[in-house]
Amino acid sequence: MSETKTKKIPSQRIEQPEIIPARPSNKKVGKSKNIGMLYKVIALSFVALTLVLSLVVLFISSAKTTITIVPKDIDVSAEENIEILLDQDSPNELQISGKLLETNVELTDIFNVSEGETKDAPAVGWITIVNNYSKSQPLIATTRFLSTNNVLFRLKNTVTIPAGEKVTAEIYADQPGIAGEIGPTKFTIPGLRTE
Repeated sequence: MSETKTKKIPSQRIEQPEIIPARPSNKKVGKSKNIGMLYKVIALSFVALTLVLSLVVLFISSAKTTITIVPKDIDVSAEENIEILLDQDSPNELQISGKLLETNVELTDIFNVSEGETKDAPAVGWITIVNNYSKSQPLIATTRFLSTNNVLFRLKNTVTIPAGEKVTAEIYADQPGIAGEIGPTKFTIPGLRTE
């Protein structure tokens, strides 16, 4: 028979180790957060790009252009002698058929003439102005000229008379009527200094 030996081992108490859940290291947590953020940015970028592209397509498809063409008027002159044939049916290209019509027109009317009003206008004429001074002399429009029989005239336009020369200018009578109708005479400029 076989013998079995048993040996008695003193009992020892084996404690089970405490199981602590493993904490991921900060490096791994940061990477997973970064990867999550990266996916979020990619997704939002895709949505934004899709929205922008949709708006561009909508804009392009709704755009229209209106072109208005305005023709330019051009005067064209053509000279050609065309003969008018009286009472003929077959003219050539430089002839047209036509009829000659003669009509006498007489017009009569009655016009009422009322007494009109006569209005005197100032006399006008020309004067030769001589400058015996050593400098040019400007004279403004309306400069006064007094005739030898004391009829006052005025210069119509501004003139400048160079030193030692003559200028012809238009004058008009200061007062309307026949008093200004005088013959050739000499004039003076009242108030002009002769220094």
